Amino acid sequence: MESVYTYVPGLWLYILSAVVLVIFMAAQLPRIHLPLARRIFYVLLTAFIWNFFLIFEFMVSSLELKLLYARIQYIGIIWLPLAWIALITELSSYRRNVWIFGLASIVPIFLMFVILFAPIPNFFWGVPTLEDTSIFPIVNFHYSNLYYVGFLPFTYLMLLISIIILWRNYGTNHPHYRRQKLLLTLALSFPGIINLLYNFDLSPIPGLNLTTASLTISGVFFYVILYRNALLDLIPISRDQIVEHLDEAVLIFNNKNRLIDFNQTSAELLRLGRGSIGLPVEELHLSELTQAVENPAPDSIKFLILLNSQVYELILSVVKERQAKDITQAIIVLLRDITREQLLTQQLQLLAQRDSLTGLYNRRTLFSKSNELLEENPTTTMWAIMVDVDNFKMINDSHGHAYGDLILQTIGESLQSFTSPILIAGRLGGDEFVIITTDPDIKSLASAINSQILQRIDVVRKNDQPVTLSMGVSCLNLATYTDENPLEQLILEADQALYRAKDQGKNQIFFATGRRTRRTFTKQEH
Repeated sequence: MESVYTYVPGLWLYILSAVVLVIFMAAQLPRIHLPLARRIFYVLLTAFIWNFFLIFEFMVSSLELKLLYARIQYIGIIWLPLAWIALITELSSYRRNVWIFGLASIVPIFLMFVILFAPIPNFFWGVPTLEDTSIFPIVNFHYSNLYYVGFLPFTYLMLLISIIILWRNYGTNHPHYRRQKLLLTLALSFPGIINLLYNFDLSPIPGLNLTTASLTISGVFFYVILYRNALLDLIPISRDQIVEHLDEAVLIFNNKNRLIDFNQTSAELLRLGRGSIGLPVEELHLSELTQAVENPAPDSIKFLILLNSQVYELILSVVKERQAKDITQAIIVLLRDITREQLLTQQLQLLAQRDSLTGLYNRRTLFSKSNELLEENPTTTMWAIMVDVDNFKMINDSHGHAYGDLILQTIGESLQSFTSPILIAGRLGGDEFVIITTDPDIKSLASAINSQILQRIDVVRKNDQPVTLSMGVSCLNLATYTDENPLEQLILEADQALYRAKDQGKNQIFFATGRRTRRTFTKQEH
């Protein structure tokens, strides 16, 4: 199989094409970690294999060697359309990327087996012959049926599918992306047209396949696409990448209030399927959504709904016609699960309002809620009850702060059981608690509070020494009180009554109005 390799006229065009392909392949290496850059590299590699071994086919004089190089070329020729469609599907983030490539690979694998291993002639090639052209001898392969009814239709079908996917799924109508799509189409179509002319014997040089030489022109298009139009740096994010993978449910309705699109999250949340497209909004059986879609506000609206025991934020936006702003084109609905956010907000509000140890209102919230009660009852009599643990410091010092905290928590639980629309309880700090109320039977209330607290403390106390309370009670007739800050005055008088109770022996209730009662509790009474 010895043969002489000779440079032939016109070969410079194919060499130039190979050099251009190598340059662009090398340019992709720094970005080869990017999926799109790898796909571009594969396209260039398959084209280079075809072009490179075509040069050797032209240079060698032996028919056997020409057939060997032709067979190697077909490794690139057959896989080039697949490399193109892989590039376009990756570029467009087409949802059936893997499915299309896997199915389309069946034909090239079969063709490769026939071309590389089937003896010639076969049902792909006939009996190859050398034929002279005006430039140099070339091989006429006398292609058989498999070439015309299998390989060619498959190749052109892949190119056509690539162009369709490119224009349907890549980018937007923005001029920049239209320019990218146009240049990609030209880079794809130009070699395809040259190859089509060759297969229909319409090549400018009869019998000579100029397809690989035309890849030089495609290389120029690639240069403009990659570097002048920033293909690798500015890739539009497709609907699949944005909408399908959103955690939020997205639904789109037309101006007839019919569902025209939805994402996977919506399908799972509302149990939508393929047959859901075209459903009227009311058939989704979500009354809040139906009302919002049927009566859309001019601007975006936002409100909360309860769905599947979860709290969702519904955001509705109206898309208007560009030319006629008063005509609705579509309605976009977004449902976002904010259950965790709501729970966190409630917890934060609770922490901001409540004393962390006892669960009662803290000082700021106590005053706020008490003022609200005062505003709701501007002419009634309001009472304040101050509660303080007797000898609390000694309890802490003797039994530790953990036991002291247990006593305070027990008092908090007891006071919470008395809260109502007319009674507000809070912790002012330390072991001081206050109750604000409009309950007219204050004597019975104070006695009941004292009794219940001590009963609960008796369950948790550590020794036989009872825990006792001192309480001070004050009242204010709002109908006759004219000074500012009646609440502060009410609590001040209750605090003074509390100190009177302490001064007179502790373990008693003292009324600032002049009424006073004293009671000592012993273990036997409990």
